[in-house]
Amino acid sequence: RDRRRAMLAIVACAAAFTTPRALRNAPIAAALRSVPTAAAACSEEVLEQLWASARRPLLRIGKAGAAQSHANGLLDLCSSHPAVSVRLTGPSTQASLDGLLEILDVPDESQRLTLLATRKPRKGGVEALFSQVGRSEELCSVEYHEAQATAAALAAENEAADAITYREAREARAVRQGGRLDKA
Repeated sequence: RDRRRAMLAIVACAAAFTTPRALRNAPIAAALRSVPTAAAACSEEVLEQLWASARRPLLRIGKAGAAQSHANGLLDLCSSHPAVSVRLTGPSTQASLDGLLEILDVPDESQRLTLLATRKPRKGGVEALFSQVGRSEELCSVEYHEAQATAAALAAENEAADAITYREAREARAVRQGGRLDKA
């Protein structure tokens, strides 16, 4: 409680010295919530790789805002995926994000999520990238992304080798079947 009151005092001081437009665009909501944010620990390069790995939003929150069902879905998705992209649309996207973060503010450490980053896509709205608290440090490391790239290259190489093997097996089977047709 004392931490939250101190944060509110800081926000109040900041609000007194900023214009309404700057206040609206400032990440004040981050100071008001207790959901940890790992965006500062991630470099720009790592954030680009994280956004690239989360190709499309797996969860969408519309103009009605976030509900408990959205939070439950996000918890399930984060348990299955390293990072989950959430698209918030509607006239009050920041309010929807704040509402989702308030719902996600749970005392159970195993269910806590980290807001890694936000961005504004060309289509409008806001996209937020979430992960589990325990995974955020791993996701923000360059080594993790290098290992992922190496694994993807190896998988592509194995898939190409399997395709060649499969094509050769099909051709051999066709030759055998052609030989049987000639004997009949």
